[in-house]
This record gives sequence, C-alpha cells and structure tokens, in this order.
Amino acid sequence: MRTLFYLLIIVFIINLFSACQGKKSQDLKYYPNGSVMRKTNLIDHKKEGEMIEYYNDGKVKSICLFENDLQTGRCIYYFQSGAIQEIQYYESDKQQSGDTIFYENGRYQLIMNFKDGIKHGAVQKYDTIGEMYFHAKYNMDTLIEVNGVPLAK
Repeated sequence: MRTLFYLLIIVFIINLFSACQGKKSQDLKYYPNGSVMRKTNLIDHKKEGEMIEYYNDGKVKSICLFENDLQTGRCIYYFQSGAIQEIQYYESDKQQSGDTIFYENGRYQLIMNFKDGIKHGAVQKYDTIGEMYFHAKYNMDTLIEVNGVPLAK
C-alpha cells in the first residue's frame, strides 16, 4: 500500500513538472514539392528557440532565435551556396546592435547599427573587393552625417 502511495506521488510530481514545462511542438511549412520550407519550435503555441527556413533544395536559408514568441538573439541568413549573407541581432522583437550584410565572396557589403529597431550609429558600405566607399551616421533614425560631412539641421 505504501509503495502504491509513493508511486502515485512520483507520477503526480512528474506530471506537474511536465505541465510547468509547457507543451512543446513544431510548426512545419512545406514547399509544393514536399520539402520543408520552415521549421519552428513552439512552446504553448509560441515561438521558442530556433526557427529554421530552408531553400527548396533543403539547404538552410536562415536560422533565427525566439524567446516567448519574440525574436531575440542572433539571426543568420545564408546564400544558397551556404555562405553567410546577413547577421542580425534582436532583443524583444526589435533589431539591436549591428546588422552586417556580406557579399557571397565573404566580404562586407553593409554594416549598419540599430537601437530599438531604428537606425542609430554608423553605416558603412563596401564594394566587392572590400573597399569602403560610403559611410554615414544616424541618430535615432535621422541621418546626421554623410562621408564625414555633418548635415545641416
């Protein structure tokens, strides 16, 4: 009798722990040919963890992170060749810090800074051989300087 009682307590604790973890699932979207287009991890129907998008041929197109249904952390986009195309950072669904776009050869194409989802800070553009040909500065989404020349207020 005592063993049955302890067994019921253990089962209750396991069920309670599982309920606190939330219901885990995956949302899958498919291309017409049947290959996976996007795979999203969910907890209680909210995006949590990785969301991976794929090209039609199965190669990874992007990997973005979510926390409680909000984009949070690093998001990496890939060319079909597998080379990194863009790296972004998010906090609570707003773009933060640097957004870096690359040419397929791996060189920088554009570096732009964000704060709370708007342009803030330096912007630099590069040609395909890595030479910077443009730089600017933004202050809370307002362009304030281009190629070292302050803009009139």
